[in-house]
Formats: sequence, structure tokens, C-alpha cells
Amino acid sequence: SLGQNPFDWLILPKLIGLIIALPLLTFLADISGLVGGSLVAYLQLEISPTLFLQRLSQEVSIAHFFIGIIKAPVFALIIVSVGCMQGMLASGGADAVGVRTTRSVVQAIFLVIIVDAIFFCIPLYRKDHNPFPPVVSFKQVATFYLIIELQLLHRHQICNIFL
Repeated sequence: SLGQNPFDWLILPKLIGLIIALPLLTFLADISGLVGGSLVAYLQLEISPTLFLQRLSQEVSIAHFFIGIIKAPVFALIIVSVGCMQGMLASGGADAVGVRTTRSVVQAIFLVIIVDAIFFCIPLYRKDHNPFPPVVSFKQVATFYLIIELQLLHRHQICNIFL
């Protein structure tokens, strides 16, 4: 490494790049989804784009857009941290790099899903906000989400046996 700090040359550029790029990609995906939804509504349901935008502004709060933009840098931090950690731990040739790459992808996806669930649960602690019908409790949703995560993790472990 010739006395150079690997954080400055390897990790920091990736972190800065993804923290800038992921919110931009999120914005682009939001706009693309809205344009696509408007196009499908127009072609299949004969709903004019003007009516689509009016109903959209009535039914969907702008807060959803900002929550997505806020989550993007957090997800970027997770992805870069996991990827760089696994990259720094790689040793032993190309085979080890492949194994570490697979691990980093699986770990990053798993952590992003968990953090996304935490972001989802945050508004539930406000007394004036409950997105669920009265028959569904937060505990039931959290239990259901945990079961899904454990099944995904179990499937990944089974897949590792065959690799």
C-alpha cells in the first residue's frame, strides 16, 4: 500500500459516489414509475394524464417521495460498507473474490431489507398514524416480516450447500 491509507483511496470515493448517485437514481425511478403509471392508465383505463396527476396529488403525499430520497443515502452507506468490508477481506485468488462478492451482495440485500423494515416501522410509533386496519396490529406485521426474512435467509443457506 506504499504508506497510503486504503480508506482514502478505495472506500471514500465509492461512498461519496454512491451517496450522490443513489438518490439521483431513486428520483429517476420515481419519475419513470409515475410516467409509466400515467401511460398505462391512459392506454388501458382511458384516464387522462391530467386526471391521473390530480388523483395522485390527492391520494399520495409528497412525504413518500422525501422518505424514499432520505432512505437512499442510508442504503448507499450500507451497500458500500458491506461491499468494501468483504472486498478488504478477500484473499487467496479469484475464487475468494467470487465468494466474497456473493457474500457482499447477499449481506447488503439482507441489511437493506432490514433497514427498510425499520424505516417502515418508524411512523407506527406516532399515535395519530396507523396505516393498518384496526384488525392488524404492529406485532402481527413485524412477526410476518420476520418470518419472511428468516425464510429468505434459510433459502440462501440451502443454496450455499449446493454451490
